Amino acid sequence: MALPSSGAISFSSIRTEFGLTGSLSLGDLYRGANGDGTIKDNYGENDSVPLSGAIDISDFYDLYLEGSITNKLSNFDTYRSSALITTGRESGETLVTHTGSLHIGNPHSRYQSFDDVPNTQTKSSLASVSQWSTLVGIAGMPGGSNLANSITSSHTQYNYYHDTYAGNANFATTQINLPINQLGNLNYRFNRQASNKWASGGLIILPGKWQFDRRYVATGSGWGINSNGIANNAPSVTLQRNEIAVWARERGGDGVSRGWWTNTSNCDYVELRGHWYNTGCWGICYISNNSSSSAIYSYDEQPDATWILEEVL
Repeated sequence: MALPSSGAISFSSIRTEFGLTGSLSLGDLYRGANGDGTIKDNYGENDSVPLSGAIDISDFYDLYLEGSITNKLSNFDTYRSSALITTGRESGETLVTHTGSLHIGNPHSRYQSFDDVPNTQTKSSLASVSQWSTLVGIAGMPGGSNLANSITSSHTQYNYYHDTYAGNANFATTQINLPINQLGNLNYRFNRQASNKWASGGLIILPGKWQFDRRYVATGSGWGINSNGIANNAPSVTLQRNEIAVWARERGGDGVSRGWWTNTSNCDYVELRGHWYNTGCWGICYISNNSSSSAIYSYDEQPDATWILEEVL
């Protein structure tokens, strides 16, 4: 819901939008410089609400406490390459800034029993559109698994869920009751085979409250590719407007691990491919226009597993 875009706005509607009780005056509604006001700084489209001085009811036009799915997907798209997706490399934390597919050599360190994907990016200047943030850890590698508590932070976590498919694809997700601009340092750690094998993992921050809904796994007896570059045996996957797909795949051999979901007309996707002997890839796909739903297609090789998250606020 959002407050009206024109006309009169009552104190009652402000109370309802922000879950407030008791009497209010305009002086109670300044924007808090450190998230300590009724209206949080860098929150929604709230630049019109002052930190001090003159304040008017018209400053609250279109203001909301919890944004719509359109707000959240747009917000993720805006800040995705600024602070919301990281990966781990031998050299340390790396911010993922590309769209589409990118392959890298030596994605994670070898001869390790686990790998870390940190996010220490500065997030305080980002605008937030939700009271909640959802963290997603994703990794592809030969011989891996998830820890019982693979995502760590200084914040209270809710509804932690993790899954591993065939030792090749790891997924974990948890929710934090804070806007993205109030998150501190985060880390995703996944188990892996301590041998001469590489891995690729990512840590994704989604504005809003998302939860695991369903999983798809590779089907058929091979990785057959048709004339359009689409895996013949891939399962049929349709994303609804309030859904996001994340996936992972291993490659047992030399070369690039590649297998991603996209739809060129309705969706954006980010995939990071490992390019070495015994490696993996992972990625995320989401509807980037106003479509209510969209079929997505698996290109080159099927991901070992694809997890669909549904927004639940």
